[in-house]
Amino acid sequence: MPKYNVTQAYGAPIPVQAGDIVQNTGIQTILVCPGSAPTDDDAAEVPPGRGLSISAAETVSVRCASRHGSSVKIIRGM
Repeated sequence: MPKYNVTQAYGAPIPVQAGDIVQNTGIQTILVCPGSAPTDDDAAEVPPGRGLSISAAETVSVRCASRHGSSVKIIRGM
């Protein structure tokens, strides 16, 4: 399971497949945005310990909702 550190700025796009889960493994809320041009208006909030199921192959960009960092794991093919 790939793990990524998350900062307050959107990181590089992460490729995901249908059935993957983007799981927040940190202690801060994260924002997950589809595509390579992320905006907070298009992002889903994922609280600590929760995940977001991906329904189609795409890329996502992730950032932390606070100035403190966080981390995410991509769980493949759930």
